[in-house]
This record gives sequence, structure tokens and C-alpha cells, in this order.
Amino acid sequence: MADKPFGISRAVPSQIDPTIPPEGQPTTADVRANFATAAQEITDLQAAAEGAPFLPLAGGQLGGPLILYNDPGSAREAATKQFVEQKLALGLPGPKGDPGPPGPPGPVGPAGVPGAQGPAGPVGQGTQGPPGPAGPTGATGAQGDTGPYGIQGSQGDPGPPGPWGPQGPAGATGATGAQGAPGPQGPNWQVGTGLALNTGTTPSTVLFANVADATMLANISGVPAPAVPTTLTALLDKVFGTARATILYRGATAWAALPPGPNGSHLMSQGPNADPLWVTNATLQLTPPDPTGTTSTAGVMCGFGIAGSVITPAATGNILISVTGAAGVTSGNTPGTVKLVVGIGTPPANGAALPAGATVISSTLAAAVRAEFELTGLTLGLTRGTQYWIDVLQASPVSNQTLSLTNNTITAVGMG
Repeated sequence: MADKPFGISRAVPSQIDPTIPPEGQPTTADVRANFATAAQEITDLQAAAEGAPFLPLAGGQLGGPLILYNDPGSAREAATKQFVEQKLALGLPGPKGDPGPPGPPGPVGPAGVPGAQGPAGPVGQGTQGPPGPAGPTGATGAQGDTGPYGIQGSQGDPGPPGPWGPQGPAGATGATGAQGAPGPQGPNWQVGTGLALNTGTTPSTVLFANVADATMLANISGVPAPAVPTTLTALLDKVFGTARATILYRGATAWAALPPGPNGSHLMSQGPNADPLWVTNATLQLTPPDPTGTTSTAGVMCGFGIAGSVITPAATGNILISVTGAAGVTSGNTPGTVKLVVGIGTPPANGAALPAGATVISSTLAAAVRAEFELTGLTLGLTRGTQYWIDVLQASPVSNQTLSLTNNTITAVGMG
């Protein structure tokens, strides 16, 4: 150690190993060894500095000259002899002038290079806690809309006939009547073609010649002529015609023939006091224009009836109806509602309220995001011969969202 005017200077190499502990593999022994080395070096430094020739902070007297490092740079810094003599040679300074305007700021220096990232500490692993108790069961949701009616099943076969009732007792035999007097001798018939005179009985009878089985005597020549053996088919063809699928029925005063009906038609009875007739099932296939959307939560009509969605049941009062399309609201997650409606009279316009007396056949939810929907319903007991309109009622879930329907198709078929 070399003595200095204000302290000591001592070059002591440190024995602390900066490579211990190794990165990523620390051990307690390595860390404790470096701490022990640091503690010993600090103790040695304190012992070497104790009692050194330091000038007290309260002041004292130096044993030799004090050499300053440089001229003073601030008002309270110690000045050298050289600095004082230069100032005295130049004379006393004049009054301090006003400070000039500050110069422009210098450019901002570049950002320093970020230090290297320290090693990541070990990942802790806690023990998983036990599962919490199950929450209470939620309340039962509201009941959904009733699904559409299924197609009516066909009529079952008739049941077997019931047993016969017991036969009643026979009535008493009436008294034998008196024999009448014999009648007069019949005439002697001239035997001709097809006839034979039986003279073995009194009175005489006329016998016809043998004819083919399942024939009758009839005249189908078109002019007055003797009757000849004729089949029943030939006689019916003569009277009612030869058209295939002709049906024979009893009219008000005589038997009559109902000509064949159109292809696909059905025979309809009009009851015991009217003649039967052929009817054709009513059908409808329509792709109406897209209706204007609605924000009504009560629902408004689409106006499909005005666009031609009408049908008149003929064979029966039963019609199967199907409506398909796409529906959706402008925003939100709540779906709207669409309903299949049938009514009579003037069809409602787009945006009109549900008419009084109209019948809702089926309904379904319209998805919040635009998606396809289908409405199917079977109407029963409609009045034959009366025109009915078919329409859809659309209802928005809330008043600030618009429900709209697109790509709609309507199909209706009268049931036989």
C-alpha cells in the first residue's frame, strides 16, 4: 500500500468466482463458498483501512503541500494558487450580464442496448385442490311450440260381421184352401223356331229352345226385331256405351252411366239425393316475391295470398300445406317466429295484422342467424268449392330488430 495525502490505495485482487453457481444448475454449496470469500475480503479491507492517516472531517493540519487536481469549476470549490494569481492579474470581474437565450436542445442519443435476459426460475407445481360442490339444478325451461300435425292415417279395414241373432219360432200353418175348378183347355200353339208346345199338361205351356249359359233374350239391333240370345255385357254396351271405366249408377228416375273422369280424379259421392261425380284434387305450387321485413313483435302477414297463394278444395276438405324459406334477424341472438295461416275472403296484404277468423295451422322459430325454415300443416274439414288463401305471419323477437324472410316456396295438395 502506498501512502496518499488523503487516504490509502491498495490493489487487492478479489477471490470471488463469478462463474459460481453455474447458470441453470445452482447449488447451495457454491453460493455459500462465494459468500464466505466476499466476507473475508471485506474484513481484510476494513482491517487495512483502520488507523490510516486520514484527515478528519472536522478539519486538521497537513504535514505537506496539498496539490489540487485542477482549477475550480464551481463557486464553492477550492482554488489553486495559480488560479488566484491569474484572476488578480486580470482585475476584478465586471457585473454579470443577463443570460443569453438557451441554445437548442441537442439530438437525443440512441437507445442503449438492452441487457441479456436473466435465466428463468424453476416452475412451481402446486397440488390440485378438490372439486367444488355441484351447483343447484336450473329451473325448467318454457314449453316449446306445439309441433305440426302429422299426416292423417288411412282408414282401417272393416271389422268382421257380428253373429246372427237366434231364429224366431215358426208361425202356425194356415188352413188349406179349397181347390179351384179346372181352367179351360188352352189353345194349340203353332210350334215354330225357338218354341215347343207341351201338350202333356192342362192347360198347355210354351217352352223356349235352349240358349247359351248366362244369356238373355234381347234386341240390340237398333231397329224393331225378334229377341235373340244376348249377353249382359252386350246389352249394357248397347244401353250405356262401350267407354272403358264407365260407372253405372241409379239416377233419380232410371239407371245411368257416369263417363270416365280425368286422369288423377276421384269419384265423390254427394249423398243419397244427388248423383256421384268426378273431382280432381286441388294443387298449388308458388314462389312468391320476398316480403318486406318487420320489427313487429305481435306479427304481421307476408301477403303471399295477394301474390297468388290461393287454393279451392274439391275432392275433400283436407289440404296438406308446406312452406319453406330462409329467415333471420338483423342482430342479436334471439330468434323470431313464423306461423302458417289459412283463411277465406280477401287475402291480407304485406304488413297487415292477422285477420279475424283466420286459422294458424303451425308455427316455428326463425333462427337469429339467417337459416332455412319449414312450416307443414294438414287442414281438415274445409268447405269444398270455397277458395282459401295461404299466408305466413312473421314476428320479430324485439322491436329494434328486423325479421325478414327470403326464398319462400309454397306447396299445397288436396287430399283424396
